[in-house]
Amino acid sequence: MKKTLGFFLLNFKIITAEKIAFVWSVLLPAFIAIVNQQNVLRSLSGFREWVLYLCWFWVFIIISCFVYGVGLQLARLRESGMLKTYTMLSGGKYPIVFGTILSQIVFCLVSLFIFTFIITFLNGMMDARFFILPVILLFISLPFGLFILFLPNLPFQYGNFSVIVNILIYLLLWLAYDSGNGSLAALFNPFRLFYELALFIGGLLRIHEPFAFRPEYAIVLGIYLLIGFFSLKKLNLLSVVQR
Repeated sequence: MKKTLGFFLLNFKIITAEKIAFVWSVLLPAFIAIVNQQNVLRSLSGFREWVLYLCWFWVFIIISCFVYGVGLQLARLRESGMLKTYTMLSGGKYPIVFGTILSQIVFCLVSLFIFTFIITFLNGMMDARFFILPVILLFISLPFGLFILFLPNLPFQYGNFSVIVNILIYLLLWLAYDSGNGSLAALFNPFRLFYELALFIGGLLRIHEPFAFRPEYAIVLGIYLLIGFFSLKKLNLLSVVQR
């Protein structure tokens, strides 16, 4: 536990030192909402419309934190050889992996709070439930945090692979926004899955009309967990660049 806490503190210091993480997770979504979509914000009325709008940003922040802060971060450590070094120092790979995930959970909580505060404060829609909903959604999405461990297992160089991931992130977001409530296959898109789960949570908090929980949600989250545990067990420590 002490080793995990140590890696958590180390990784969190790295996150706070790298301003790009804050820009990507907070400032960029806030800029898009306030500047690029100002007319949309002005047209929103009532909690229901605000939830429908904010959910996309909350989902984007959560997925970005796990993809970039866990998956690609561990891939970068693997490529530099530091993942193997940290594993040797700690006596196992679990402290660095769980320390990294824990640091991203905390960073994501901070990002969600700051983003939600900025948007709701500037538009006079402050309500505690707008802060509770994304926090619940974050913890429900933890299986995705394990699932994303498949990224550092892929035999690709970090530089080239990060570009592909960036493209896929926006492609999946566009597909989720365009698809609507769909089949089980559509729910394998994490943006669609977590958006619908956010609406379900909003219904429970009574800031959105009731949204039925579908058994498919549990199925997909279960598959995420299985892939995540398998990826963790088989986590590749060897760099494809250095030996």
